[in-house]
Amino acid sequence: VAAYTITERLFTTASVLTFLADQPDMARQVTVHLLTPRAASEREVLLSFYRAARHAAQVEHANVLAIYGISSAGKVHYCATEHVDGETLHELLRARQKITSDDAIRVCIDVAEGLRAAARSGFPGPLATFDSIVLTAAGRVKIRLPSFVRSGVKVLDEPELLRAVGVVLYAMLSGGRPATVEDAIVPGSPVAAALPPLRQMAMGTPQDIARVVTKLVGNDSDAAPYPSLAAGLAALRALLEVKEKLDARARKTTQRLRAVSAKRRRLRRILIVVAAGVLAGFIGLLAIQGMGARRMRRRFASLHEEARAIIEQATVRQVEFHRAPTPEGAREIVERYRRAAALYQKFIDEHHASVTARQAEIHRRQVEEFIPIFSEKARQRLAYVGVRRQLDALAEEVDADIESKLTSGEPIDVDHWNQRYADVLRPHNDNPIVRTSVSARLRALLRRSYEMRVQIDAQSVLRAYEAEHRPAHAYGRAQQAWDDLRKRYQDNPSQRDAALQLHQIGMAIVHRDADEEYCRRHRKAQALLEQPDGRRAARAIYEKIAREFGLQSIAQQARLELARLGDD
Repeated sequence: VAAYTITERLFTTASVLTFLADQPDMARQVTVHLLTPRAASEREVLLSFYRAARHAAQVEHANVLAIYGISSAGKVHYCATEHVDGETLHELLRARQKITSDDAIRVCIDVAEGLRAAARSGFPGPLATFDSIVLTAAGRVKIRLPSFVRSGVKVLDEPELLRAVGVVLYAMLSGGRPATVEDAIVPGSPVAAALPPLRQMAMGTPQDIARVVTKLVGNDSDAAPYPSLAAGLAALRALLEVKEKLDARARKTTQRLRAVSAKRRRLRRILIVVAAGVLAGFIGLLAIQGMGARRMRRRFASLHEEARAIIEQATVRQVEFHRAPTPEGAREIVERYRRAAALYQKFIDEHHASVTARQAEIHRRQVEEFIPIFSEKARQRLAYVGVRRQLDALAEEVDADIESKLTSGEPIDVDHWNQRYADVLRPHNDNPIVRTSVSARLRALLRRSYEMRVQIDAQSVLRAYEAEHRPAHAYGRAQQAWDDLRKRYQDNPSQRDAALQLHQIGMAIVHRDADEEYCRRHRKAQALLEQPDGRRAARAIYEKIAREFGLQSIAQQARLELARLGDD
């Protein structure tokens, strides 16, 4: 393909074939993405492919895959990008590979830097999925930006970027649980707000790390999110600094202990002889106590495994509850957690004075602390089920209103619909799931109102063309009208792409009609030239084309024909 030699197929999707290739003139390996013939035949898909490449070319960052070029060879449209060896985050989580907390934080810092660079460069729409985050063999992070960008998609704001970074960190620390965590990285998805607390999915996670993850993901209404992506990055780096200080302190302590140990070894040699006799007397007693301690540990291990199985069952039921919430499902989950806490409490009551009982107390407290947290989340989720039906009905009214306004050419009353959505939200303002869903629908409504304004103006230009310009063959004035439409919205990011697309369609119609009219007149002029006295009439036809049409390319053709008549 062009200057690239295909060596190996990497993977295939419905629209793109991806290959490993050599670029001999640059002495490097690249990844080549080819549009399938079916995808290339669809104009919107083709425009989306080139639009994504143009945006990606503006992003220059060490954590983002570089794009080398996009072009076509014959009917084949392709894009060449940087190639790296490694595994995607999805593959790592699916293989259940262990990711330490400090490694996970380092990965998230690199992901955050890459996403921030892409957003600052103006790359619109979702920027990352678990399949697009690659961890290379050299320990670097590379983000593969999307291959397609639909028109009218906005650039992600900092709260959405913060949520995506938090979901990535949540997934690595929890081992990819629950199964819906991949859906939470989608911008505007209510899944992120409904994710269970991290310490429930990964027991033993330090409190400071869990707090940072909660503020990034925004799945706890009591924890205020970070005000900016820079603040989130600072919190992640602070976690690493604390970890490094603790490691350094541990190393110093180890060195100090080794020095003390060397001194004590000499004393120990002296005491060994004395202690041998005393030790023999205690061996019997220790053996008896050791047997009792081992039985206690085995008893706790069996109980702990049973409790963990119950908690795992509750976790699975939580995933099912989030998909189809019911009051019965919530009560069942709470009951499972209470059963697990009761098992720990039973062991504590039987062995209250043992060290193992203190471990059981820690586990019991963690389980009981989670019960009110889940109960509140379940209440919010159940409330959202009822609200969602109202929101869906309201969305149907909005769609009908937009269709009506497009027909009449009137602007949509955004304030009216904002008030309708606010009326739905008001009784549930303390419910973050409802707030998130309503906010997403309001953003979609605002975006559609912007696009509808462009469509109404485009319909006006098209009606003027059909009524005035086309009958008068004033194709130059029609072209100017479409150019004015494009310029009117070129400074508005939310309307620029829609205006550009409609401009291209309108210009295609104008040039098609102009070409057809020119061909009809040209055939008529050629027929006149075959008659003895038809030269003057043919000349008049070409002069009228050059004077009326107003398109440079067709006017040039008419002048060439006039020049040929003059030469004759």
